[in-house]
Amino acid sequence: MLTSMQWDEVVNHVRSKLDYYYDPALAFAENKELRDQLAFKHKGAYLGFEDSVGDKSFREGFLAEDALNVLESFDRLTDKMYSTMKSAGVPVTKVNTSTFYYTIISDVTYMPNPMQWNENRDGVYFMWGQDYRALYLPYQVSKMSLSKIEVMDRLCSWEAGVAANLWRYPEDLVYKLTCHSYKS
Repeated sequence: MLTSMQWDEVVNHVRSKLDYYYDPALAFAENKELRDQLAFKHKGAYLGFEDSVGDKSFREGFLAEDALNVLESFDRLTDKMYSTMKSAGVPVTKVNTSTFYYTIISDVTYMPNPMQWNENRDGVYFMWGQDYRALYLPYQVSKMSLSKIEVMDRLCSWEAGVAANLWRYPEDLVYKLTCHSYKS
């Protein structure tokens, strides 16, 4: 989906924008060429943050039927992430030494067999009615070091707040998120 160089430019864009938010005296230059290059449809985007000592961890994102520009999606997420970090009291020094996880969702596919997703590459999304929804992205799953069954149980019970085994029902509850991810 994105080349390594485009990912590097997205990372630079997000980090530069965050630096500017923390200190408006710093310059933030818009990269029009990158914005034009990343004008393609996708189903959502997520931006994850973990500080270097593991004290703070945040994830901002969205799923949308027809998002049209990847850089616009990350602009939206950068704004939300800054608000989240500011309200949590995260200083700029932690931002500069932390890890960010960038994820673009290119497709959301119903899985008749909830075990059909690849835990190294795909995200997983659970939905029960309109009120109970949760998802894990590939970087989150890999950090858990759990089996797929344990991940699904945790997704339902910890994240969605429903019975742990609800994902096993055949009523269109589990979806695979085709993810394109980058870590910096």
